[in-house]
Amino acid sequence: MSTPSPTSESKSTKRVSFVLPVKPTEELEPECWPFGRKSWEVKNRLTTEEIRHLLPASYRIGIAWIGIPENRVEQFLTIDLSVDRLMKAFDCFFMLGKEYIPPRALSYQQALGLEITVIEKMDMHLLYSKDKIFIKPFPRYLLEPKFWDEFLECPKECPYHSPFTTLRREGRLNSGFELTKLKPCNHSIIWMRAMGFAFSYVGLVRNRSDFEIAKGKNLMPDGLNFENWKYFVSRVLSDNAGGKILRHIDKRFTFGELNLERLNQIFMIRSPLMWLCQGNEYRDFVQGPFFLPPFSIYVAVVMGYMLAGTAYTKFKKNKIFSFAIVVLVGCLWSVIGSLSFVITCA
Repeated sequence: MSTPSPTSESKSTKRVSFVLPVKPTEELEPECWPFGRKSWEVKNRLTTEEIRHLLPASYRIGIAWIGIPENRVEQFLTIDLSVDRLMKAFDCFFMLGKEYIPPRALSYQQALGLEITVIEKMDMHLLYSKDKIFIKPFPRYLLEPKFWDEFLECPKECPYHSPFTTLRREGRLNSGFELTKLKPCNHSIIWMRAMGFAFSYVGLVRNRSDFEIAKGKNLMPDGLNFENWKYFVSRVLSDNAGGKILRHIDKRFTFGELNLERLNQIFMIRSPLMWLCQGNEYRDFVQGPFFLPPFSIYVAVVMGYMLAGTAYTKFKKNKIFSFAIVVLVGCLWSVIGSLSFVITCA
């Protein structure tokens, strides 16, 4: 693999940032891409075989359906980069991590005693517990500029193309879409998530030691060396981004690592049937001191609602009996709450 040489840059040609907004007057410089591709090669569309080489063997939709990625690329990207389930707790992210701070380097994660665990689910990316951190491997397709042009960019025929381009150049993609009332298309959402995911790896892989850890954990594609990676990072963090890269990415990636145990506590209170636990995390969480109080309160509320509804429906004419049912529910709630408090303190 060849890397671009500084001496090959002519004064009449301007460098542009990799997959970041460019001005109409700027042109691609030959050999400006990470793998030494020429500008004329970028204009050619990817063949089916090239797309198959960039994507995994299959992907899963729902519970039982499995599809071939190259047959439905947009659908695959929507699922592969999805953080919808995680974003249901976005308003509580301030309790899980720090905003506008990139993730810490892989070498620092290991120094903290965290085991790097590979997972392909984007909504588990950068979630950590007391002894491990989940990281999604960097896909090969994000290193291919033609793939960005064909499948990640908002197409010109899309009604949102012009507002998307304007918002991106102004650095306002995740600021409430101030310049348009149009609902963002799926391409623009995918683009922001792909850029945010790439930015998270810029923070994770900073030095050669981080790169070696990533290669050892199979987080990086085969054939990528550290010099190519440095050039890719320079494209992402180019001055052409205007220092506003955090405004170009999905809001999830404005946060770095998120605490998994706290996140599950939030989901336990909001949606008890929705879990983000993996492996022994479920057992540790259920046996932990923070599981029983919210669970007992939830059970008490549900039981109280059911019993009160039954009492009102069947015995609404007998006010004394209905009052007795309400008192019984209150006593049951108090007993369960007191028991959970004693167990927690013990």
